[in-house]
Amino acid sequence: MAMGDPLNPKVAFAGPYRTTDGGKTWTLMKQITGVLTASAKPYALFAAGMLPDGKTPAIFQSTDAGAKWSVVVNAEVYDLAYDAGRDRLYIAQREKGLAIWERRTGKLSTLAVPKDQHQSWRIRSVALDRSTRTLFTWPRTRTSTVRAFR
Repeated sequence: MAMGDPLNPKVAFAGPYRTTDGGKTWTLMKQITGVLTASAKPYALFAAGMLPDGKTPAIFQSTDAGAKWSVVVNAEVYDLAYDAGRDRLYIAQREKGLAIWERRTGKLSTLAVPKDQHQSWRIRSVALDRSTRTLFTWPRTRTSTVRAFR
């Protein structure tokens, strides 16, 4: 996945790589496997990666265009969506389903548990419609159903 920095057009990310010169040169970011979401106000980048042990998956945050990253929470991530208005990160986790991380408090909690609790692990993607503050989730299947939360 590739994306640009919301405040600096010369900064961009492609998987674990970062450029600060508009794509002329690229640097491998240690521990980061991919930048997944960003926000201009409040400024923040969020990425998936691994802790230094190389075995523990985590979510990282940067407030300096990806120059430095700090651990937000240990979690194996499929996808992320950031709601700047509520200052929270929605996380499609590998085995634990959908969760939210409150940036102000650092609290991680389950957002929704489906009636069939064994289906929560199937959530693979999450997206936020900022105009309506509606959160959409869906599993990765050919016959998937999109779920919406407000």
